[in-house]
Amino acid sequence: MLRVAMRGRGGDMDFKDGASACFRLVEVISNYAYAEILVDGWGSVRSFQFRNDGSIHAPSSVYAGQGFIAPDGNIYGPTWGGYLNNWVVAQINALNIALNQSINNVANTANDAWNKGNDAQLNRVQDVALGARWTGVLPGGGGLESPAAGYVMTGWYTEGQNPGGDTLVFRPVQKYLPSMGWVNVGHTA
Repeated sequence: MLRVAMRGRGGDMDFKDGASACFRLVEVISNYAYAEILVDGWGSVRSFQFRNDGSIHAPSSVYAGQGFIAPDGNIYGPTWGGYLNNWVVAQINALNIALNQSINNVANTANDAWNKGNDAQLNRVQDVALGARWTGVLPGGGGLESPAAGYVMTGWYTEGQNPGGDTLVFRPVQKYLPSMGWVNVGHTA
């Protein structure tokens, strides 16, 4: 056992005020044994045990370089940028953010597909028909054009032997779009 007394701290050389350390072997009968270092310093005794099961028991943090194991079991070190539990929580949060973004991307893709499918339903040609009849009289020199784009000639009534005066019948070709109803088709030329 080593005992040290310090002058000027109220010590009167009777070792009442000072620091001491001892090393001892302890057996807890029929349970376990350990080597122990006891440190007594100014009213506080701390026990460091090295047990026969291989465990080390320390009353406070265990330091190694810039890192340490805190009394609550957390690990602190520059590798983690601080406490290990904070690093793990940050990693889990980052994964949750990435997962949420992936889920949102899937949801957005599904919504886009739904919108396109719905759009296709609303804007598909559901039916084709001829529209209302329009008639025009063919002039004596010939030449009568349909009244608008998308009209086709559907009939010709002759009015006699001479050219001219015949009645031509036109109807628009129409398509039915659920979102718009009946619409006359246009032309490309």
